[in-house]
Amino acid sequence: MSETNLHRARPLKVTSVPRAVAAFLVAGLLVLSAVAAVLAWAQHRTATAEAIRDARTLTNFEASDVIGPALTDQALKPGAAFAALDTVVRRRVLSSHLVRVKVWDATGRIVYSDDRSLVGMRFPLPPDELEALLSGHTSAEVSHLSAAENRDEKQ
Repeated sequence: MSETNLHRARPLKVTSVPRAVAAFLVAGLLVLSAVAAVLAWAQHRTATAEAIRDARTLTNFEASDVIGPALTDQALKPGAAFAALDTVVRRRVLSSHLVRVKVWDATGRIVYSDDRSLVGMRFPLPPDELEALLSGHTSAEVSHLSAAENRDEKQ
């Protein structure tokens, strides 16, 4: 290169060290925030899936071994058998893990609940819950507290 070409070339842009460090820190924080958000989302999904699995296991046990023996056709009508079922539910089932027990029939009518104000009320059963009722399998999900049948469960 000739001497005149050297003078015409643009000078190199010099970035200060503090500016470079700040840019590096901002980029690192953005990446860290994105990774943390993805991990939090994945952990939430995993925790929810585990809680549903545990609820299904506990429900199967409670339904077959604890409530099952007291759950007869007579227990779903007012009388001594209903009172016996209610006693079993209140003493052996309700806890910090299970806060409400509802027994539904295929029409969507609640035939037993520890909340007596719900007995006799009808609510539409979603297809998956109707299938579980008819097949005898357990259906577990996170309750939607805005649903009408959960009106007293906001706490």
